[in-house]
Amino acid sequence: MSRNPFIPMILGYRILIIGYVFLYNIFTPGLSIILHGSVSPLPGWRYTAEIAYLFLLLLPILFYRSSYGWLHPLIFPAIFGIATGIVRNPQLLLEPFLVFSEQHGGEIHHVALWSWSQEAIAWAALKAKIISMVALSVYYFGFFFGPQPSIPYLTFTKPRNIIPKVLTVVALSAVVFLIYIHFKGGLTAHISSWGQGRFIALAGEGPVMVLIECGMVASLIWFALDRTASRNPLFWIVLLFVVPVNFFTFGSRSSVISAVVLFLMIFMIRHQKIPKVKIIAIAVAAFILVGALGTLRRSTYQGEVDWTVLTDFNFKESIEEAREEIEFRETNNGYLPVIAKVPDKVGLLYGKSYVGTLLFFIPRALWPDKPRGAGAMNGEIIFEGGAGVPTGPVGEAYWNFYIPGVVIMFFLYGLFHRWLSRTFAQYSRVPAAWVLYVLTLFTFSPESISMVKWFDLMIPAIFILYWMGALSFNKRKKRRYVPTGAGMKMTSMNPIWGKGSSP
Repeated sequence: MSRNPFIPMILGYRILIIGYVFLYNIFTPGLSIILHGSVSPLPGWRYTAEIAYLFLLLLPILFYRSSYGWLHPLIFPAIFGIATGIVRNPQLLLEPFLVFSEQHGGEIHHVALWSWSQEAIAWAALKAKIISMVALSVYYFGFFFGPQPSIPYLTFTKPRNIIPKVLTVVALSAVVFLIYIHFKGGLTAHISSWGQGRFIALAGEGPVMVLIECGMVASLIWFALDRTASRNPLFWIVLLFVVPVNFFTFGSRSSVISAVVLFLMIFMIRHQKIPKVKIIAIAVAAFILVGALGTLRRSTYQGEVDWTVLTDFNFKESIEEAREEIEFRETNNGYLPVIAKVPDKVGLLYGKSYVGTLLFFIPRALWPDKPRGAGAMNGEIIFEGGAGVPTGPVGEAYWNFYIPGVVIMFFLYGLFHRWLSRTFAQYSRVPAAWVLYVLTLFTFSPESISMVKWFDLMIPAIFILYWMGALSFNKRKKRRYVPTGAGMKMTSMNPIWGKGSSP
């Protein structure tokens, strides 16, 4: 009997997740409305829409199949969304205990809708939730009932000289980073430039960013291909260099958390289990990092860098900063104003935001007028100036082609995830395939910024795997390597999962 490559979810975990969503997202808000009423309009309609959306989101867990698992495309995004919400705001866990003394939620405010009435914003929020439900429903339809794309024929071979080649890539990315920081006037000057907005500070420097991030990609490949990597001190030295470098280059806290999650996903696939202790430790560390790095980044708004925030951690202050950040994100959310203003007050884009994604390989230095992504246009047009604000994949599809755009994009997304799950099931015993899968599952979505990020990671990953000899484009090769224990053996290209057992 073939193993489930997505790491099966036992019943206890499924009950825990469903119970958490019911208690924190359904029962607590509903009880708050009953006890305290609501200061914002349409509470009943918005609450009903939220319940319907959550039911759709949890469908794969409620009606779990044996071919699903923690890392299945139908389940992982929802689980990761719940986890990141808790990490960003641990105080959320106390809300059921405070519902009798405090009101859950309040008036609706948004910086891009400052002149709108509460009722108008409430209707826009209800419309936004319904459109999200449409997107999720169409995604499921594409996944379960769309045509079945064929699985690609991939040739994986035994890698050669893994460690020397990884170290070469890491060294080159380190050299690029040091040269880049030198020309930016030093690390402090570079970080200080974020105060004007990272979109402005980093404009036109995409190719340099990709070269720097190759160090993290190479380290991930090392961890996947070499099962003894975690016992090698040199691996940890490399990791402790490449992960912080991503933050100091991009200024993105998620780049640090994302790297950790990618390594954790590889660990899960290799060992076919959930490392509970490691996940809890990572969650605590992530909360500390999110708070400290967020404070560091905000210190640049005054034109200087406060390095002491990396050493002087205060738990109470981090909780308060997390709450302030949640409030900031709610009032600066990029999805709601898109739904509110398009197409009556702001015209459709008709695919303009996707053009820059398809032509990602053309540097902006060579084409200064290359169309921006939806986030950049959102900040400029809907927020009327300032830094870019992500629209989310539903918002971008809606802004480009209205409701038909949402239907088409999310049908294709469901179709893509069906293809992705079947392809990974075919090659799930090959470590090189693990890298391609986790990068795709974690990074790719029908949003221009996500697609560009996916290209930026996948192209170096494919090149490095090919250079190591782990991936071949020679179709004449009829055999490939898969791991057995600590070694590798040759096997035929027969599917690991038979046609009748594919998810």
